[in-house]
Amino acid sequence: MDRCAWCRTNLKGDDMKTISRLLGVALVMTMAACGKDGANGTNGACCTLGPPGVSVTAVIELPGANCAQGGVKYTSASGDEFVCNGATGAMGLTGGVGLDGP
Repeated sequence: MDRCAWCRTNLKGDDMKTISRLLGVALVMTMAACGKDGANGTNGACCTLGPPGVSVTAVIELPGANCAQGGVKYTSASGDEFVCNGATGAMGLTGGVGLDGP
């Protein structure tokens, strides 16, 4: 299948139901109550590809200037981005006594 074949696909009712279910939205199809089908229309203009993506690498970021609690550093051609861990939360309450082991 060539890269633009989907641009020329004729959708059937079952296809519309599947698309509606996957997207989680209602799709409305209007159908004439009577009359003959008209002639097929001409194919629309084909699609164009978007720009190529960017490769990304990820490495663990130790606690420091970029991430006080550590995190992950993502590097791509457009630069470095940091996703940091949150601060340590408050100490929780002591749990109840557990069951004796075997």
